[in-house]
Amino acid sequence: MLGPPIDAWYVWLGVALVSLAVLGVAAVATPEPPSTAEAAADTIEEVAASRAPATGRHPIDAERVRIDAYTLTIDGDTATLDYGKMTPAPRGSDLRRVALGAHPLTVFDSPGAFAAAVRDAGKEGTIVEPAGDELIVRTLTYGGNDVVLVTA
Repeated sequence: MLGPPIDAWYVWLGVALVSLAVLGVAAVATPEPPSTAEAAADTIEEVAASRAPATGRHPIDAERVRIDAYTLTIDGDTATLDYGKMTPAPRGSDLRRVALGAHPLTVFDSPGAFAAAVRDAGKEGTIVEPAGDELIVRTLTYGGNDVVLVTA
């Protein structure tokens, strides 16, 4: 006599359990999108590793950006730089004008004044500012100073 085997319901139950297990593993193993700060930090490191002068821009959608010498925080999402040191260029500063593309000679009286501004920006520590729609990174050498300027 032909018919379903007596243990058919066990097979279906086993297949259902294995399917649920595979679905659970797939849901857990789905990668999260990269963080905004990590992607921006990658842009900073690419520019910092480039031959000066170099400029990079990274689009961001944030209200606040916090820039330290080695950390970048975008709306609470923090990334640490592995290569190089950032010099924050806050809004309204001469360093920001240089970060946006002005030659240091047109902004500062001398290479010494530029070096002093870079030192002072590093001493001030964290810069928290309202963010624009992009992070701007510029690396340059002026008066013997290699600098990676970062502004938002």
